[in-house]
Amino acid sequence: MKTRGALLLTAATTLAASIVAASAAGAAGGPGQDTHYFLMTATSSGEYTADYGDERLEPGQNTSFGVDGYETGSWSWRIRAVGRSVGNGPLRSAAAEFRGIAYHSAEIISYTIQMGELDEDKLCDGEDAPPSVSRLS
Repeated sequence: MKTRGALLLTAATTLAASIVAASAAGAAGGPGQDTHYFLMTATSSGEYTADYGDERLEPGQNTSFGVDGYETGSWSWRIRAVGRSVGNGPLRSAAAEFRGIAYHSAEIISYTIQMGELDEDKLCDGEDAPPSVSRLS
């Protein structure tokens, strides 16, 4: 499930980059206008578990096929953004920080039983934990 974690991190990084790009496009304010500052923090985290069973080891099977095993995973990310606007205009300046991590572990086996003979093929085996990602813009 390397893809699931990568997609999550890519989506969150794209969000952080769009905050900065939109914020940097603000117009200049005139003299005497109020300056407004903001600090925004957004977080997300979760986990999942999938159990594909263990039917290949049931006794008495002559013909069968399928997938057995399990997988678990978790993710966590945080975006912090600061910015400044003048008057009622758009943001003049902003910066965003993204930090995130995803974890995945799986043991998934594809199997075929023909005439009582079991043939297995490991699709996933073990942990897949990409390193923490920190991006400043």
